[in-house]
This record gives sequence, structure tokens and C-alpha cells, in this order.
Amino acid sequence: MKAFYKSWIAAFPDAKVEVKAVTSTDNQAIEEGVFTGTHCDAFHGPDGHIPPTGRKVHVEYIQVLRYQGDMVSAFNPMFDRLDMMEQLGLAPAQEGSEARRSRAGRPDAALRRITDQPSTASWLYSSQSR
Repeated sequence: MKAFYKSWIAAFPDAKVEVKAVTSTDNQAIEEGVFTGTHCDAFHGPDGHIPPTGRKVHVEYIQVLRYQGDMVSAFNPMFDRLDMMEQLGLAPAQEGSEARRSRAGRPDAALRRITDQPSTASWLYSSQSR
């Protein structure tokens, strides 16, 4: 999990995370938020190495954290990867891209986008750590 976050901080050194909501139970927490930053260094993601673009991103996310005792045992961050690639200039803007971004700040926007999609497999980035 540390390596995952370190790669984001290295690629987006001015990164900011705004947590919009947190819901928790005895052994898990679900966090909704917005990640912003400028892509200033190489980003090492699931699709390989992405050289710096110098562009700013504003990405809504949902993250599920699972706990064993007081330690995180697994995490699963989810976000609109296509939207991020469009903002970085690495994918052509799709119809409706601006509409998705304009919903930023609405608590249910990210979840609605997930359930509205016909196939989330290529649309979401998901990572787990044990």
C-alpha cells in the first residue's frame, strides 16, 4: 500500500486529497474524495510507465479500506481512469467528459458513474494489497 501511494506522490508532488465522506463499520471504511495534482514526474501505474505531462488533474475516487485490528489489511481505490487519461492529454476527450467533471462534489456522483457504466472492468483502476 505504501508503494502505491508513494508512486502517486512522486508523480504528482503537489497532490492534494479532499475527503468528502467516510462511512465505516467494525472492520472497513469507505472513503469518497477528490484527488488533485500536477503530473510532474513519471507515473508507474498498472498500464506501465507514463512520462510527465505537466498537466493538472481533478479526479473523484472511492476507496474501500479493510482492517485487521488497527492495521489496514487491504485497500481498493476506484476512480475514472479514462477521465484522468483525458485530463493528462493521453486519451481523446469523450462526449460527456465535462459533464462528468461538473458533477464534482456531489456525494453520490462517483457511485452513480460506476453503476451507470455497462462494463466497469476497463473503466476503473483497482488495486489490492495484503
